[in-house]
Amino acid sequence: MDVVALGVLLLAFAAPAFGQDLGGTDLLFEDIPSVVSASLFEEELLTAPSSVVVMTADDIRLTGARELWEVFTWIPGSESIATDFTPAVSVRGFNDPYRGRVLPLMDGVVLYNYLNGATYWTLVPVIVENVGRAEIVRGPGGATFGANSMLGVINITSREIAPDGEPWTMACVRVGEPMVTDATVITENRTDNLAWRLSAQYLGDEGVDDDVNPDDYKKAGTFAAEVEMPAGMDATLKVAGHVKLTAFDLAAPAAFLAGRNDAVFTIFNVRYEKKLQNGSLQIQGYDSIMTDEAEDGKSYRSQTDDVRVQMAQQIGENNKLVYGASSRTYSSEDDFVTADGEYDNSTASVFVQDTITMGEQLTATIGVKAEYDDSIDWTTSPRVGLVYAPAGNQSIRVSYGKAIRAPSTAEEYINFSVPAQPPLSTYGFLTASTIGNSDLDAEEVDTIELGYRRFWSTGSLDVVLYKSDFTNLVTTVPLDSIPPTPPDLDYTSQYFNAGDVEALGADLLLNSKLTSALELEAGWSHQRMVDPATGQRIRNYYQNKAVVRLTYKAESGKSFRVAFAHFEESEQANEQGQSDIIPAVQRLDMRFATPVGEGGEFMVGGQWLLDYMTRVALNFEEDRAFYLGYRQVF
Repeated sequence: MDVVALGVLLLAFAAPAFGQDLGGTDLLFEDIPSVVSASLFEEELLTAPSSVVVMTADDIRLTGARELWEVFTWIPGSESIATDFTPAVSVRGFNDPYRGRVLPLMDGVVLYNYLNGATYWTLVPVIVENVGRAEIVRGPGGATFGANSMLGVINITSREIAPDGEPWTMACVRVGEPMVTDATVITENRTDNLAWRLSAQYLGDEGVDDDVNPDDYKKAGTFAAEVEMPAGMDATLKVAGHVKLTAFDLAAPAAFLAGRNDAVFTIFNVRYEKKLQNGSLQIQGYDSIMTDEAEDGKSYRSQTDDVRVQMAQQIGENNKLVYGASSRTYSSEDDFVTADGEYDNSTASVFVQDTITMGEQLTATIGVKAEYDDSIDWTTSPRVGLVYAPAGNQSIRVSYGKAIRAPSTAEEYINFSVPAQPPLSTYGFLTASTIGNSDLDAEEVDTIELGYRRFWSTGSLDVVLYKSDFTNLVTTVPLDSIPPTPPDLDYTSQYFNAGDVEALGADLLLNSKLTSALELEAGWSHQRMVDPATGQRIRNYYQNKAVVRLTYKAESGKSFRVAFAHFEESEQANEQGQSDIIPAVQRLDMRFATPVGEGGEFMVGGQWLLDYMTRVALNFEEDRAFYLGYRQVF
């Protein structure tokens, strides 16, 4: 359906409802959810100035996800794709594992790797059982979260330590096919003066793809220690240390990560929070280090250090002001990606945002962030949002936001060659080389959104229409012609700011309580992209995603969940605007759990994944997985 037509339908649906009393006092959901990521303070989702999807700890656990990246498969408008080395997670397209345009954070720690623009989801030291909440912001987050949040933000927070003030211990084991062995132990407690949590987890995979590499495997151990203590009147100090040790041999080894790899990812995070008379103060500092050493002797190391201060204040009755500053340094060492091997970079930023109550029904949000980056100098990212909520349980939102992505170290300084593979080797090339460009400009996006939210006694609806204008997108451009001219048989490409793209899209999310125990969640997203200069559709010009989840939770503790996701995108378009090749992925997950004794739970689950091409029968792959597990709470 054309996005403009969908917008007309949205307004036609919303207009007659604005005069109705939806009876908020008898909501079966009890409360409209609150979010933090939209404005950096807690507010109702109804009046949030951004498009936000929330997954609670219970939602995440019911997915059966072993690693955090799998959770985002079930968010409309997001893509979560497994690749040979690191999964690619994105929002609203442009899903590239080494050119991340979505900013992921865990308890305020940036997980984005500045060396090559990736987020190494399988190496991140996060135990899924300890995640309390994930908020996915769809759309630019530059004014609040800064650079590299062009398409959105994934804001993950840990669950509260022993919220009931009682000792709590959990142990869980899971085995499955193909060759999966997991074990997790968590223990925690809270007293008047101290709260602490200790966690350990082992994840093992063997024989993931025997056809490509019969010796492939991945084994990882994650350990975490978290402490929370009073730090004066109405103040709290939180200290956390996380480490993940991963040994792996890739199913499809890359030339620079051949054989066994030993990776270590550590995070040390300190956070001070204080409640003030009319607001709050947060001061945070962290250090994250990731290293990897391959069997062939090649290695890399990246380190990020960050200090951030944030203040939120209620000024009078109508203004909620949030402002702050941050300073971040980044360094990397490698002997196979960049030319010289050692690079340093630093950034600094200041931001301010005001949420203005303009009456009982109208709220405006205005904010801007100014950032300095050694490689691209100063940039600014503004945002403006207007939310009209006349009936208490529904709202319509108009917003504008801007964000940038700074070039990664690899894009600026890469100097890398590998043996040429088909189709390049078919033309006679012996090697394929990529070189960086230190003159790259920052990628930019400007997005306008129109959104409608509605909550009623048994469900909710969220519809978003958006238009995004991308400029200075970075890509590799060939410097050699085909076929090659002897004696130079090296095919060389270099990074450039290649061009602009205009994207039009829509997201829809529906929740419905069918009964007190049965809940339906359905979502759909669509995006198409064109060259703004010519109006011609570009490669990957459209994407569709549909998600359906059905969850049953009985009072007895039994639960059953079945989820289906379909994702497809065009590879290229012919003169008639039709796609000649449409790769598609379909995934079906099921999970059943039943109580066993006191505090025990037996679970069984499975996954079916179909990867195929439509219109042209180029590829067809089918994968199945199955697991059994037992979870005991003491």
